[in-house]
Amino acid sequence: MIVAHLKDMWRYNDLIPCLADVYRFAINSMDLEPGRYELGEGVYAMVKEGVSKQQCGEEFEAHKGFIDVHFLVSGRERIWWRDIGGLPVSRPYNEQKDNIFYLGNGGSAIDLSPLEFCLCYPEDGHKANLAVNEPQAYKKIVFKIPIGNSKLKESNE
Repeated sequence: MIVAHLKDMWRYNDLIPCLADVYRFAINSMDLEPGRYELGEGVYAMVKEGVSKQQCGEEFEAHKGFIDVHFLVSGRERIWWRDIGGLPVSRPYNEQKDNIFYLGNGGSAIDLSPLEFCLCYPEDGHKANLAVNEPQAYKKIVFKIPIGNSKLKESNE
C-alpha cells in the first residue's frame, strides 16, 4: 500500500505509468456527480459520496485484477489495511466484481484527509469508508487500474 498526497502521485509513475492520467482526472474532476467514468486502457473511476461508517466489520476486501486508488475529495476517511497473506477466505473470489474477502481484525489504520490517496495492490486487504472519529459526509474517487497497466504483472491467489 502507498499513502500520499495527490501532489506527490507523480513519484509512482514508474510503477504505474497511467497514474499521470489518474492525476489529471482527479485534479479536474472533484465536482463530478457520483458515477462511473472511463479513462481508457481499462482504467476507470467511480465517484462516490456517502457517510462514513462507525463500525468496520471483520472482512478485508482485496482484488486480483485491479489496483485500487482511493482518492479523498472531501471529508475524512479511515481505511484499515492488512496484508492478506495467511488470512482465511470468508467469501470466495468473484471474478465479475474482482473482489475476494478475508476474515481478520487488526492491521493498520490509515486516516485520509482531502487530496490524499492510498493505492492498494492485490495483497493489500482493506476496509474503507470508515469514520475517523464520528461518521461524516465524504466524497471520494476510487480508480481501478488493471494489473496489466503496472509493473506488477501477477496477483496473489
